[in-house]
Amino acid sequence: MVFHYDMLGYADSQQLSFELVHRFAKQRPEANSREHWGFFSPQAESRVQSVMGLQTWNSVRALDFVNSLDDVDPTRLAVTGASGGGTQTFLIAAIDPRLAVAFPAVMVSTAMQGGCTCENSSLLRVGTGNIEFAALFAPKPLGMTAADDWTREMTAKGYPELEEHYRRHGALDNLMMISQIRFPHNYNQVSRLAMYAWLNHHLELNQPEPITESDYERQTAEQLTVFDDQHPRPAGGPDFERALLRWWDADAQLQMAALRPRDAASLRAYRHVVGNAIDVLIGRSLPDGGDVEYEQTDKVDEGAYLRMVGLLRNKPAGEELPIEFLFPKSWESSVAIWVDSQGKAGLYGEDGKLRGEVQRLLDNGVSVVGVDLLMQGEFLADGESAEPTRKV
Repeated sequence: MVFHYDMLGYADSQQLSFELVHRFAKQRPEANSREHWGFFSPQAESRVQSVMGLQTWNSVRALDFVNSLDDVDPTRLAVTGASGGGTQTFLIAAIDPRLAVAFPAVMVSTAMQGGCTCENSSLLRVGTGNIEFAALFAPKPLGMTAADDWTREMTAKGYPELEEHYRRHGALDNLMMISQIRFPHNYNQVSRLAMYAWLNHHLELNQPEPITESDYERQTAEQLTVFDDQHPRPAGGPDFERALLRWWDADAQLQMAALRPRDAASLRAYRHVVGNAIDVLIGRSLPDGGDVEYEQTDKVDEGAYLRMVGLLRNKPAGEELPIEFLFPKSWESSVAIWVDSQGKAGLYGEDGKLRGEVQRLLDNGVSVVGVDLLMQGEFLADGESAEPTRKV
């Protein structure tokens, strides 16, 4: 059985338009507010909401449907697709353990990570890429094709690393690539025949080989659509998009609230989920205690507290941050980190005196640490806040 579903913006999947999903290039003021935001806006990106993530969720739900059918063997599920469908193939293969075989065509390479907005998400490929995403399917059977496109060098760049990965799993026979660089970007008959043979072998379909394709009559859009008078199209457009993202955010907030630590066990669960997410989203883990050092450059006795200025260094990363450390002489073993848009200067008011909130913390025996983060305080030549976003 083959289940062919429409990706976002194609054919019957029009609640989000093709132009939005696959051709987005300019911010939309009407979809860029704190209350009403759309995809690709700062509000969506800060919540890790992307069309790629939504499409991948659709792939999970498609697999749920196929897996629910009585005449489907849940131990013999496969996925294949080309180009953007190839990206979806290795993404769903990486995250859903129900799949037994995968065949992403003309997409896995070191040269490009996806040329469409539907294939990309902020923070997705921090320190990694499509080769490693494909490798996550090991040791299960993974077949691929290469063509005269960004995959043309796969035999020398990327595939040898996948071979070594599968070899270490003792599953080299479960990896295959057909390189047909005489063809441009495609999922043509030559590529499909390779896929048929791969699935025939690993799904144990026992079909006689070589497998050939039968002629078929191409159907019209009217014949293929699932919508009619009895099954009308669901609502779509900008209002649907914004409502979807608000619901998505509300659902995420409920899940985060459920993770809030209540005891030692829930704290471990919170650190596992949220801590690992931070490592991935930021692309960095918290440094070990021994990796951080403090160099003090000044120390002043202010009477009830000590004011110390210095540099906090993360040695492995070669990074340092200017800090100001206010230490009450009647310290009660608590520390507050004061994060401010003005950096450590935010500890003080315009009159040069400690802000009332900071003074109250010190009066209650709490140490206060102010810090200049990137583009703040001592990172700026004139001490003024940077207005334009720096280019990276």
